[in-house]
Amino acid sequence: MAPLIVIWLFYLGVLISVATCTLKAEFNLPLFIFALFVLQNDQAYGKHHKVRFLALFIFSILVDIAWIVFWSTIWSKYYPPGYWENKYHDYIRGATIGIMGIKVISLIILAIRDPEARSVLLCQRCCS
Repeated sequence: MAPLIVIWLFYLGVLISVATCTLKAEFNLPLFIFALFVLQNDQAYGKHHKVRFLALFIFSILVDIAWIVFWSTIWSKYYPPGYWENKYHDYIRGATIGIMGIKVISLIILAIRDPEARSVLLCQRCCS
């Protein structure tokens, strides 16, 4: 089972995702719920689910980075300072950066505390 701090970080991710899911297409909400399910029941489902989960989690960090880069460019180009869209964008960008931070911190904690996750993240098991 995953360390308790990771579980609580994922619950925080669910709360932030719930707060932003009405403002943007939010893939992080089902991702965090799936993560909670897989990491709390990893003995019941085997190691291959953890490998898939970690790959999906890393891919989602890349999608978050691409989202921030793309939409920051669009918003700054089409909406001058003072428009309400800029306040909306700042809120969404901050929430996305917060969720991305939760993901990165969780992966680091998993790499430190969970030997199976460490071997997957260091490509010792998935690439051999």
